[in-house]
Amino acid sequence: MTRLILVLTCSILVGQKEPPTPLALAPGVRIERDVVYRRVGGADLKLDLYLPPGEGLRPAALYIHGGGWHGGDKMTGPDILDLPAVVARGYVVAAINYRHAPRHTFPAQIEDARAAFSFLRARAADYRIDPERIGAWGMSAGGHLASLLALAPPGAWLGDAPGSPGRTIRVRAVVDMCGPADLAADDLTPRTAEIIGRVFGGYPDGLRLGSLVTHVTKDAPPFLIIHGDRDQTVPLSQSENFYRRLKAAGVEAKMITVRHATHVFEPSGGAMSPARAEISKAVADFFDRHLKGR
Repeated sequence: MTRLILVLTCSILVGQKEPPTPLALAPGVRIERDVVYRRVGGADLKLDLYLPPGEGLRPAALYIHGGGWHGGDKMTGPDILDLPAVVARGYVVAAINYRHAPRHTFPAQIEDARAAFSFLRARAADYRIDPERIGAWGMSAGGHLASLLALAPPGAWLGDAPGSPGRTIRVRAVVDMCGPADLAADDLTPRTAEIIGRVFGGYPDGLRLGSLVTHVTKDAPPFLIIHGDRDQTVPLSQSENFYRRLKAAGVEAKMITVRHATHVFEPSGGAMSPARAEISKAVADFFDRHLKGR
């Protein structure tokens, strides 16, 4: 396990690119690759659109990859394994790339996530998306960004994508898989705290502003939090504390603790419960409950 963690960390920090993760998509799903959703600093930021067959307006979900805010890609990694289950339920899924540290530190990543969300709303008619029914999900750093996208108030940082006058850009439902919630907490490992410090520490009050627990209010959308009980990268206590904060504020929230699961939902010390396919089903079921029929 130690060797695996070191290899993954080194790959993230040097920007090594993994091959695309093979996905078993339902018949009829169309993919539009590398759609430019934002230009910043002379570079194009891109997303992949997964478009299921069917008529009428569809709900949508924004998928944000993990990788310690330093790496990862919209087409790779263990966190993309839930995408086929979501698309199969009739959701348009936008899998995004965003700017990485160390070259780009906070708030670049959340600015990009907001721009991608705004792009989906602005182009909703083109892709037959219901702009009022868009959710977000991700694992690790992706779970953190999906949650922060839903929680932080509009205008919190420079670079926010413009919305319609007088309207609040709002994510309607969030799945947070083992994302860090309190960036200044003392339950983080020294290695994780070091990475967080490099990404968020250079921005004034960045650890507080980047923490999910800072922005919890009664107006937050529904949350599904999923976390492995053998996570040695982001401790389970981070999600447990976040879940308690949401419930105390009156937010509809559910937490699933995956037994015998590591940070990226691999088995450790026994069979995972729920199993990986059941986790994907739980994600799709959660979006169905909160994004369909509204």
